[in-house]
Amino acid sequence: MKFIISFFLFLAYPHVAKADIIRISFEGSNRDLALKVQEQMAREFFIPKDFVTMLEKRGPCERSRENVQWHLCINKNGNLEEVSVDRTFKNETLKVFL
Repeated sequence: MKFIISFFLFLAYPHVAKADIIRISFEGSNRDLALKVQEQMAREFFIPKDFVTMLEKRGPCERSRENVQWHLCINKNGNLEEVSVDRTFKNETLKVFL
């Protein structure tokens, strides 16, 4: 049921459809940690894995001009950081999963 509701919300926001919904960026050595974060989002918060894009990057976590609703990054020390977030998306769309 939550997936159906979130899917309709997803369709209702055309600007979201052109963006990565949730992006987890990481350095190559932290791929396993990124996968664990993705799995935890799916297991504990029921966020579909299709909503999460994994992106391997070189260098530090930094905000880009790309259209991402919620950008998380695992830095070289293995710490999870919130790089950017669309507060409306986070408060209105993600609460469907809680």
